[in-house]
Amino acid sequence: MSADARFKDQETLLGYSFDGEIKIGGHYVPLVQDGRRVYLSGQIPRVGDRVVCVGSAGYAVSQLPKGATVEIDLVATVREASSAGVLGQQG
Repeated sequence: MSADARFKDQETLLGYSFDGEIKIGGHYVPLVQDGRRVYLSGQIPRVGDRVVCVGSAGYAVSQLPKGATVEIDLVATVREASSAGVLGQQG
């Protein structure tokens, strides 16, 4: 079996489809939650489709997508909701 055929089999088994239009900039999910852990990675500061921090920072990486100066990465743990209501509010 070819590598392409094995890939297609895995795609079908996992319920994914990689057919269709390729979106410029990629098909990214801004946030992933696994249980109480939340992961955010590779996000650039935007307002709508406009990048709000552009330029050159001169360190870490030589170039970020769309001319962005900073990239946001975060791993957080979400507290369980209490019977008091909204997170952060005391009953």
